[in-house]
Parts: sequence; C-alpha cells; structure tokens
Amino acid sequence: MENTKQVAAEKLMSMLETCNPSETQKLEVYDEIFKPQFEMFKDSNRAKIKGLEERDFYILGETLAKQQMMQLQEGNSLANLGTLPTISLDVITAVFGNSVIPYFASEQVIDEVQGMVYFENVYATSSRGNIEVDDVLSRATGVPDKYPQGFAGEMVYGEELGTTTATNEFEVKVDYAPIRPQYVTVKLNDLIATDDGKGNLIGNGIFGTVNYTTGDITVKLAANAEADQKIIADYATNFEMGELPSINNKLDNKLIKANVYALQTDTSIINAYVMQKRFNMDMKLRAVNLLQENILNEVTNDILAKIISAVELNNVPLTQFNMTLPQGVSQQAHYNSVNYTFEVISNKMATASGKGKLSCIIASPKV
Repeated sequence: MENTKQVAAEKLMSMLETCNPSETQKLEVYDEIFKPQFEMFKDSNRAKIKGLEERDFYILGETLAKQQMMQLQEGNSLANLGTLPTISLDVITAVFGNSVIPYFASEQVIDEVQGMVYFENVYATSSRGNIEVDDVLSRATGVPDKYPQGFAGEMVYGEELGTTTATNEFEVKVDYAPIRPQYVTVKLNDLIATDDGKGNLIGNGIFGTVNYTTGDITVKLAANAEADQKIIADYATNFEMGELPSINNKLDNKLIKANVYALQTDTSIINAYVMQKRFNMDMKLRAVNLLQENILNEVTNDILAKIISAVELNNVPLTQFNMTLPQGVSQQAHYNSVNYTFEVISNKMATASGKGKLSCIIASPKV
C-alpha cells in the first residue's frame, strides 16, 4: 500500500512539472498528495487566530511540492529516503502553520534560493478630489502617496467655485460634471440655495440655474454681494452619465536571497521504545515538534531583531515599563497602565515600519 502511494505521488509530482496546470488544478493535486499536512495545517495556531484562505493552502502546497521534488531528485525514490520525507514535510507544515511571518509580511514561493518577489502597488489613472493622476493609493512596501477623499465617492463637499464681485449675478462651474439632479447646494455666507431637480436653484435671497450636463451654474442674488466672498457648492457627480474615477495596478519586484534554516535531531531505538512505553509518545511526532519549535524560535528572533533595528534606525525612543511603583500611585493603577504601554509600543512599531499611526478616533455617544 505504501509503495502504491509513493508511485502515485511521484506520478502526480511529475505531472505538475510537465503540464503547467493552473493554481486551482495544482491545489486539487496538493490536496490529494499532502492531505495529512493540510489537516495538520487546519489545526495550527495560524488557522485558529487568522483563519485560512484557499491561497494559504496553495502556498503551503507549493512549498511542500518543491521540497518533495528535491527529495525525489536527490534520492530517486521516496522509498530510498526512509522516514525523511515524512519528517521534513511535517516540519515544514508545522513551521508554516505556526510562523509569525504572516503577521508581518505576505508569503510568496520562489523557485530558487535566490529569486524575485513581487509587490502590487495601486495608482490613480484619473484625478478627482484630493487625488491626482499617478498618485499611489496602495503601496505594498510603505504608506500611500495620499489617503483618498472625494475620489471614489460621488459626493463633493465644500468645493470653491469662485469669489464674488460687487454685483448680484455670477457664472461659475463645478470641477466634476455631470451633476446628479437634486443633489446641488450652493452657499454664499448665510445664503443657501438647493436645486429642484429641474435645473433651478431655489433659496431665500439667492436663486439661479444649474446645467447638470456641463456643470455650469448661474447664481443670482436679491441684492449686490460684497466683493471677494467665496461661493461654495456641495454636489454629487452623476457617475451613470460621465467618466468613472479609475485606478490601475503595477507590479514592483525585488531580488531576494532566501535564508536557509536547517536542523536535525537523532534518536535511538531504545529511546524511541522508552518514550513510547513510558509516555505513549511517538518519537517521529516528537521530532517534528522539536525541530519546528527550535526553527521557529530562531526565525522569530531574527524578525524581532529586524524590527528592533528598524526602530533604532528611525530614532524611535524606547518605551519602558518600570515595575517599581511611582510615588502616590496604587499598585493596581500602575499595573493597569501596562495596556497603555503596549499601545504606545505598537504605535511606534507601526510608525517605524512606515505603516502610519493613529491620528484620530471617531466616536459616538454609545462608543
């Protein structure tokens, strides 16, 4: 039975190398070959905390497939490699499922120890609101050029149409026509006029007309205005009749060199027998746990070292919590400040990594 599985696995892996299948077809094959590993992945900490998507299984399958192909090429047959494939594939799965890396970065599988990693950036191909053409709205490796306001939403608030002269009639025009009827409000100091959906502006002491297609607006007053007063408009662009704001994406790439982590663990038949009899523990499973825990510990330490280095590079001051009680502060109040200290640290880490920082809080009476 075991030999049959090995032959099937080799045939399936060979098919993957020669047929150039789609991601969906590959995932179906991976699900058959690596079913035990996928089940282990479903029970991982990552699944419990973050949740899993189809893409997660595909990336894991790609990683395991490359490892298994390497083993087949090295040893010609899974049978010749003994328990090595089972242990190595299980260790990869355990580390992949419990790794801290997904909380800091996305994952991409590369074919070689040195390869290209791609980043997607989203940029604007039209101007609207506070966004200009070529502004980056989403950047994988840092903060965007601008945070959009009035770009994708139809409403435009507080647009300055012009200033008054000492007369009672003014010709102005909005920036983003065509206009949706019944959505126009024109303001001049305390005077406010709204459109009736038929091209007329109606108000007390202020009136006029609106051309919904071109965006031209005529404002008339009951009396002459003071000079240099701002004419302000709120309105909605009619997206059904005009051009939509547009975006596109670009792929940036970077050549990286993968870090290789390698450990081995040895045991004896006697040790395996004792562990089984005394603790009912499978030494193969224990070997997987030992290897993944120690590899993951070192990977995590390397990531933390990079974060600390980024903090120091950006001259972010340290945040410390002193266990000694300050004068006049109760022990409970002092220890309750630990949560605040962690918030400060998180904010500094995000700032140092270029992810921005908390700038405002929007609250309601119930929040």
